Amino acid sequence: MDITPSSIATAYYFINKLFTKEERALFTYHPRAIFDSEMYMLISKNIPDAQELADSFDQGLRKLKKSGRYDQIIAEFLSQ
Repeated sequence: MDITPSSIATAYYFINKLFTKEERALFTYHPRAIFDSEMYMLISKNIPDAQELADSFDQGLRKLKKSGRYDQIIAEFLSQ
């Protein structure tokens, strides 16, 4: 396969899992998205305190983004 639509995160997950460092260097992506979509964290309603878990996650994510660490993590992930 020469081309396939995918989110960058999903694509790099599989590229990093399946290919050597040399092979990973052969992949690239077009900077313009085919479509824009948000990402979501799914939590089962059967988990006690599911809303509190979601709120805690949101708070931690906001802290990561505010500190700049979120962008650093994403950049590191995409450069592997």
